[in-house]
Amino acid sequence: MTKSEFLDWQSHPTTKEIFVQLVDSISEKRDLISRSAGIDPSLDRYRAGYVDGMETLLKIDFEEEISEDA
Repeated sequence: MTKSEFLDWQSHPTTKEIFVQLVDSISEKRDLISRSAGIDPSLDRYRAGYVDGMETLLKIDFEEEISEDA
């Protein structure tokens, strides 16, 4: 994937909507954690892991791989 293709994907309306939905979902999970933390520790861990994973996805960026042969 080229940087141009990545930027096209990132600016596509569908991608933007998915990211909006992810932000909303993260907010919901954080709210659930704050209201029910400690009741079910395994569910707390799941929700915290979900938030961490989705935040990582939202920070996706383009990195060019530099070949040592160049």
